[in-house]
Amino acid sequence: MNDEYERNSSKGKDEKLVVFYVEAYEDKGGLREAGSIRDKLKGFVVKSKEIAVNDFKENLSRFLLSVEDILSTSKERYGNFIMDGIEINAEVSADGKVGFMGTEVGITGTHGIKFVFKRSDST
Repeated sequence: MNDEYERNSSKGKDEKLVVFYVEAYEDKGGLREAGSIRDKLKGFVVKSKEIAVNDFKENLSRFLLSVEDILSTSKERYGNFIMDGIEINAEVSADGKVGFMGTEVGITGTHGIKFVFKRSDST
């Protein structure tokens, strides 16, 4: 193997990425029905966690390969409408997993990344 390949493959090996997430206090009850937004936010705390950059890269690549598979089978026309692009909002969990809300990522401690895909002209 050449030296450049080895440098690139090990890049990010020890690098960390900080993920911020929100967690509800157990004793405060989280979101309440009545009161101001300030009162409602008192039941939550922002936390952070370090994850390996390479782990996040792998999770992101796996997610984007799945999206590519889905988009490759989508139609260009739906009735009178033409799809020339798609926006996908993915969630990042506190553990660095990437997915849609309600899938394996879950709803606790997530924040999103927006991907915009445009159909390329194949003519």
